[in-house]
Amino acid sequence: MKKFRTGMFIWLVCAVLSVLFTSCWHNSEGSNEPEWVKESDWLFVFYYDADNNLNDEIYANMKQAEYALTRFRNEDGTVRTGMPSVNMVVLWDGQSEDGLDENGNVYAHPSSALFDLGADFDLEYKSCTSNKYGVGYVCYKNSAESERPLGDSFKMSSSTVDYKKEVSWLKNEPDMGSGKTLTEYMKWISRHYAAKHVVLCLSDHGAGTGKEMYADVTSSSRTLCYDDTNGGERCITSRNIKEALSAAGYTGENKISLLWMDVCLQSTAEIAYDLRGQADYMVASPNVSMSHEYAHLFSSFTSDTTVLDFGKTLVSAYHHDYYSIPMPAEEGSYYSGCSLFTMSLLDLNESKHEALKSAIDSFADALLEIEDDGVDSSKFYDFYSSYVKQDKDNYENTKDRGIVYGGTYVYLSDIGEMAKRAASYFSDNAALCSAAQNVLNELDASNNGVIVYSYAGKKGLEVCEVNTDAADSAMCLSELQPSDLGWFEVTEGQLYMTGGKDYLTGESVSTELAENYYGLTIETQNVTTKDDIRYYIILYIVTFKYPELETDDMSDETMEEIEDFSKELAALSDDELLNRFSAEAVAAGAKPLEVYYYVDNFKKLLKEADYVSSYSDYTGYSEKWGKVISLWQSGTQD
Repeated sequence: MKKFRTGMFIWLVCAVLSVLFTSCWHNSEGSNEPEWVKESDWLFVFYYDADNNLNDEIYANMKQAEYALTRFRNEDGTVRTGMPSVNMVVLWDGQSEDGLDENGNVYAHPSSALFDLGADFDLEYKSCTSNKYGVGYVCYKNSAESERPLGDSFKMSSSTVDYKKEVSWLKNEPDMGSGKTLTEYMKWISRHYAAKHVVLCLSDHGAGTGKEMYADVTSSSRTLCYDDTNGGERCITSRNIKEALSAAGYTGENKISLLWMDVCLQSTAEIAYDLRGQADYMVASPNVSMSHEYAHLFSSFTSDTTVLDFGKTLVSAYHHDYYSIPMPAEEGSYYSGCSLFTMSLLDLNESKHEALKSAIDSFADALLEIEDDGVDSSKFYDFYSSYVKQDKDNYENTKDRGIVYGGTYVYLSDIGEMAKRAASYFSDNAALCSAAQNVLNELDASNNGVIVYSYAGKKGLEVCEVNTDAADSAMCLSELQPSDLGWFEVTEGQLYMTGGKDYLTGESVSTELAENYYGLTIETQNVTTKDDIRYYIILYIVTFKYPELETDDMSDETMEEIEDFSKELAALSDDELLNRFSAEAVAAGAKPLEVYYYVDNFKKLLKEADYVSSYSDYTGYSEKWGKVISLWQSGTQD
């Protein structure tokens, strides 16, 4: 009873003082959160938007993080001798039970969570014997090989703490695509955690440089983290990231150490420029990204590890995770060109990105001067057709061109590779060669450029058939060979790792490139043009009016009618074409609500197809480069 009475007395005193002095249970922002602060050498802040088909993959990352903490902590929670103190915090939103089956997920969590991760000593690490670096997977001890390595249910370590009940801003179903959610999370982090080094990891899908279609129509709209339960109609933008960091006080000398983009297509000049100065470094992939295996990632971490060391480790560990898997090029896919497993470490120093933008402006000027030349302007378009432009329908037309990645909305060309090819193609043009070399200088790690360290992976050199079903039950992706995935005739070539060496092992990495691979992209071409979208709308309308088009039983007279009708439709404006679509669809028996959704979707697609023409408006990057893209596309036909 003494303990209870003493506790009651303290509670009553605290309650009275809180009224008089707004203390004890109220922090400086008027929240009802208890005031506490955890200090550490390193703080890893994870924004886990798993409310989609990545639910299980991101859950596995979270368990890998719990296992990784066993490297830093003893079972009693104290810091291991010779190790830094490390805290890992997670804002989690996964799929509920109702949404799992649709995406093949298993690990359901009933609601959101705000986890301070604990070390899970019930886990162990199993290496894959076929991976020469021993990269494997985390599983529960004594789990059978035939079972899921993490069981069949969502289960956190007994030492992991969920702080969700302490906060008012976290709903049972948060919208992880909202910048407000990220802002509130980062503000909560800054109130309760202090560390020498802060790493923010954003984990989900990424869309590269495309402007958000729905809620955010201003500039600075590079997109990531869609939330399926909340309709997927909003996403985090680079502007939202800046706002969240600023609101939490992570600016200036107090900026975070590293921004870890565990999402696709974020290593672009436009995104890096927009996020310049927001962190010391950023790690991102210029291509489709796979998650790191965290247990392996942290296996070399010591008290001497610096932020730069960890950034290079993220790139090197990615090489270890996926070194054995070439990405094939698929016929009919916008991954034509060169699809690779890639990862880049970028310096976010503001002056470096200003210098790179200036170099790209000068490069654009030099290209535009060629286009303006009445005698030699054809070379401007020939260069694009020969080395830059991608053909999503014919791989043979693109496989020998520069390194290009298929973004969600656009093609992203490797800047360094493009500049090198331009200098070679225009070798007799001193001004353009100089401008191209300046771009390379601003990228080059050895020249103190924005690229610190990068990995280009292996390239699939042949068109191939892809069948990923065989991989569904595999525990370790690195064990898979091309034949296991149905990549039947893929030949592969190792590309480049900065300096030609693997950071973690120091071993040489073979290369098929004569010079550096840089790993930073810039937009060069739309994946889908407005003409493509209009063609499909016209095809729908014609099919509504002439249902016999779906059969081969048509007279020559009908064929002539269809041809004339198609020409009539092609002459209509976008709005007139959509109105005609609505009328013909209803006349053909379609339900009005169904027609509405089709028209709404077509409007969005037509808006997307305008991205390149308003490149500088929505990227906020280079008006001169935007003009180059527009001229290339308008003057070069498929």
